[in-house]
This record gives sequence, structure tokens and C-alpha cells, in this order.
Amino acid sequence: MVSVDLFAGIGGWSLASARISGPKLIGAEIDPDVVRTRSAAHLLTIRTNLLTYPPPQISLDLLCASPPCQSFSSQGTRTGITSIPALCEDISARRWDISKYDYLTATILVVGKWITTTTPAAIALEQVQTVQPIWHVLANLLSTLGYSTWTGVLNAADYGVPQTRKRALLLASRNHEVYQPRPTHAKIPNPARGILPWIPMSQALAGTGAIYTPEQSWVQNRPATTVIGDRRIWPPGRKHSAWDVEKYGPNPPKTLSDRKGTHAIRLKPSQALLLQSFPEDYPVYGYKRETYNQIGNAIPPKLASAALQAVL
Repeated sequence: MVSVDLFAGIGGWSLASARISGPKLIGAEIDPDVVRTRSAAHLLTIRTNLLTYPPPQISLDLLCASPPCQSFSSQGTRTGITSIPALCEDISARRWDISKYDYLTATILVVGKWITTTTPAAIALEQVQTVQPIWHVLANLLSTLGYSTWTGVLNAADYGVPQTRKRALLLASRNHEVYQPRPTHAKIPNPARGILPWIPMSQALAGTGAIYTPEQSWVQNRPATTVIGDRRIWPPGRKHSAWDVEKYGPNPPKTLSDRKGTHAIRLKPSQALLLQSFPEDYPVYGYKRETYNQIGNAIPPKLASAALQAVL
């Protein structure tokens, strides 16, 4: 059997599958820096443009996909958001013509075409929250094809990731009934049910050189800052919860401060990896900006592991 990860990125789904002894994924990715990262991480990769690369005429064991989110993000191009009604109609009618959409928006139809062509035994899809209506329509289509499906929004913090990143997921299986992945953590823990407290950034970054007191409330800040001596002052309204990607886009945090705007920390790529639940020494190649983008665009492996356990 063959398992595939579309728009694979640096390997969040692959790492998650390995952690739960799942199938080895073949990643499809076009970005040369991402391909180099995946090679260094010993991940199987086909470098290709999925808009022109045809799905194989075989049945897959597992299909994962995290299509690009920029056109569906409120801080991105928004062309995908305005195209949601048309995309839903095309998916319901099984029309996979990408010519009337821009590249980033058309990737959703690419995923749908791969699913209906390769009829995977298990499916796990992830995107920003605005894609939830599309996942519902695709889930209805899958139900007519004999799949058990679940779709909804999950908070990565509920699965041991030290950030409050919310993502829309679609999970499906032809072999067994699929349910919402069981949370392992919560803002209000429940030890009797085995629910642990959220993992704070202070714990995730402990021992990495980040200097701050754990009891402080830490936030990510956008790049626009004023530097006065050794203090960084952020304009009013620029502070927000860590990695609020739906509001500010997929890029990872490069700077943290306390809520008073003092004691700023410049995150290293290794620290950003930890906040994504990747290993601290995970290899990421490319120029500085591209490195942060690769990390921020990836699905957190701990969230992906919970999703895969629900479908495998």
C-alpha cells in the first residue's frame, strides 16, 4: 500500500505518523527549500507541482493534506474566502476544474480530485478555520462513497502543543467509524479523566535561553516595533495570543514579550520548532525568513498524531 502527504511541508504529518507507528508517507512538495529540509529529515519526497501532477490510478492506504492557507486567511489574499460558495458547488458536483481559481485557492480542488481518484482507506485533512464549510461539503461527498467522517475545529493546545492554534480538520475512514480525537490537555484540566493542563510557553522553552519568569503572561508580537535602548515598545493593539494564525496569518512568532511590552525575546528557529511540537534540532533549510515560514506553515506533529490515531 502507498500513503501520500499532499502539500507536505517540512513533515508534520510524516513525523506524526512515525510517532504512532503509522505508514510511511510520500510527501509531494514544490518548494526547493522545503524539499531540502525533508531530505535532511530523511522523509520520502516527490518534488512536483500538484496542480499539474495527475493522481495515480491506485488505491491509497492513507492520504494526508495541509493545502496552502494563504488565500483562506484573513491576513492573506482572501481570494479563497470569497470563492468558498463556488468551491462548495464544484466539490458537490465532483468538478475538479482548477482553471477559474488562483493557484492557492485551487489546491483545495486538487485534494478533492486525489481523494476521488485514489479512494484512500483513511483521510486526514487540515486547514485554517475558514475552510470548515468546504470540509463539510467534502465530508458529505465522502459519506456517499462509504466513508465514516468527522469534521470540526480543534485547538492544538488541547493536544499538548504549547500554542492556541485552531485548525479545521476533516477525518475519514472506509474501515471503521471515525470520532473527534480525544483531547489530552485542557485550559481547565481534569486529572480524573486524564486531561492534563495546557503546556505553557515557559515550560516548552525552558532551558533554551529564553529569559523570563514563568508566572508572566506572554504574548507574540507583530514585527512593527520601536526600539528604545534595550526595550521594545509595541504599538497599542499589536499584542495577541501566541500564534493567533487565523487573525495574523501562518507565520511563526519571531518575538515574544510580556503584556507590558518589556523583556522582549527574539525566538530562534529551534524555539519556534518547540512551540510547534517539532524536535528542537529538526533540520530546516533556507534563508531566515523562509525558515520561519516553513516552521509556521507546518501542522504541529502532536495535533497531527491525534488526528491520525482517529483514522488509522
